[in-house]
Amino acid sequence: MSPDLNRELTIAELVEEINRHCMSDETVGDVMAMADGLATLAVRLNLTKAQYAKLGLKIGYTWIKRLIKIGRDDKLRNSDIWRKLPAGRSHLVELSLMKPARFLQGLEADPDQNNTIVIHPAANREDLRLYRIMDEPIKHPNRQDSVLLVILPIETPDQEFDYAGIVNAIRRVALSEECSFVGAEVISKTKKETLRGNIKWRQPELHSPDELLSEEETIWTISQTDVIERPPKRRKDETY
Repeated sequence: MSPDLNRELTIAELVEEINRHCMSDETVGDVMAMADGLATLAVRLNLTKAQYAKLGLKIGYTWIKRLIKIGRDDKLRNSDIWRKLPAGRSHLVELSLMKPARFLQGLEADPDQNNTIVIHPAANREDLRLYRIMDEPIKHPNRQDSVLLVILPIETPDQEFDYAGIVNAIRRVALSEECSFVGAEVISKTKKETLRGNIKWRQPELHSPDELLSEEETIWTISQTDVIERPPKRRKDETY
């Protein structure tokens, strides 16, 4: 029997309520209930790993912060849309990381993508992640944190082509821009044919339902030829 939710639950009752929703076929409602329970526990207890181990919760310790984030996400607290969402915990984590406008857009058919609906109960977690990061600005690393990698060709360069001079010129520019530099050479390359699964969901108008998509990919093995060369440090009073 569920405890009386009109009073404050004891710690033992909270644990029992959370465990009641922890199952192999969890629904979105189950995940949200666990998230709410964990958030309440986190307020009343110091959920350190040692403390957590004594509670008897069925949920793994690494899921605590992620589930609490899900439970506090206003987008996901609307029970009217739960039937449209995938129930997997990792799927809901991806949804909790989406901006509200991006999330709402994913629930509707996109006319620019053949009326595809990205967020639905059977959505793939990786598809949700890609959909999320496509809306995020690209983070460019600082030049000081970057290493320019130049890969030498596997074939011997033409004798008339000053390949070494070109590489050295690139090296000088990289170091002058405060970017580290390193060279590498190709050890081997092999071609591999892979199957990417049933193609009917990609271009059904061009392929039969049972046709598999075959792709050929080249696997390169490279080896670093030298240590990474760091740019010289500038003096604080040096102008740019």
